Amino acid sequence: MSAAPLLVTGANGHLGRDLIRAVSGSRPVRALVRSERAADSLDDLVRASAGAVEVRIVDYADEDGVRQAGEGC
Repeated sequence: MSAAPLLVTGANGHLGRDLIRAVSGSRPVRALVRSERAADSLDDLVRASAGAVEVRIVDYADEDGVRQAGEGC
């Protein structure tokens, strides 16, 4: 996979999970969520992706944190 990661905010929601499944295998994904609980809910997608899904916990009100999480995407 040579494509830049796709940044998905709200990755643990219905649309986020569907988007991750849709691109799985064609490009890496950087999944942003707001809590450890939300990150844990993505364990099945992370396992199925064989390392192509990276989960980051970010407070969406933290502009620098969101910007850093999106670097390279």
